[in-house]
Amino acid sequence: MSEREKNDPDIKTILIAEDDFVSRKIVNKYLTEKGYKIINASNGLEALTLYQKENPHLILMDIRMPEVDGFTATKMIRDHEKQTGVHIPIIAVTAFAIQGDREKCLEAGMDEYFSKPVDLSKLIEMIEKILT
Repeated sequence: MSEREKNDPDIKTILIAEDDFVSRKIVNKYLTEKGYKIINASNGLEALTLYQKENPHLILMDIRMPEVDGFTATKMIRDHEKQTGVHIPIIAVTAFAIQGDREKCLEAGMDEYFSKPVDLSKLIEMIEKILT
């Protein structure tokens, strides 16, 4: 834990579950500059492990990833939440947005939906709205 995190317990942690390295790096840099602590997962299986280990405040979940896709990972997280009673907001992120994707993501238990290419200012607005 950094000195900043020790001194400011209000720092929010965001898990970025994204298999595209460049996309993950861009969003990571932007959110870090905005004061968020970032945890990165390059596939759905890693995202599930980090979710349980790190207890993030919010998850940015790519819906098409190797190992475990975003829909399956979300279902597993929501099943786990039934046992813990703690809800973690999940924002679905996809590069191949087609009509009906948003509805499918919300039905799968995701809280919001965002399509790529990511407009970073709109993403931060969405994150801040969800976390406040």
